[in-house]
Amino acid sequence: MSFLGDSLGLVALLLYVEESTGAALAVALLLLAGDFTPGLFGAFAGAVGDRFDLRRVMVVCDVLQGGLVLAMAVALPPLPLLLALVAVRSLVAQVFQASSRSAVPALVKDEDLETRTRRSGRGRTGWRRSGRWWLRGCSW
Repeated sequence: MSFLGDSLGLVALLLYVEESTGAALAVALLLLAGDFTPGLFGAFAGAVGDRFDLRRVMVVCDVLQGGLVLAMAVALPPLPLLLALVAVRSLVAQVFQASSRSAVPALVKDEDLETRTRRSGRGRTGWRRSGRWWLRGCSW
């Protein structure tokens, strides 16, 4: 479900930035802040889960993401601060994602691991696509 929330949150941010600035460059910077940061530091995200208890890492990441989203929603910060908050949230989300994927083998029997991993990947892709589909529908 958090992937659906992430997709809808991105839609809300895109609409807010476009409405408040009216600049396509601001929307592009928002997308870069959300995608570039985890791409740049994603290799280090898995190391966090390897060094610390996976459950604790995932709980801390969820609490941090919730706090960051709350800060964005309540404060409606200016664009530079909003971009920084989005970048930090996406990095925390990357750490959560790497940790949650590492937790799957501990939760699933060896003979079911391939099937469960494949289904999990399909679920994430489906939620992302539904958010993009919804965004296209809003632009009509």
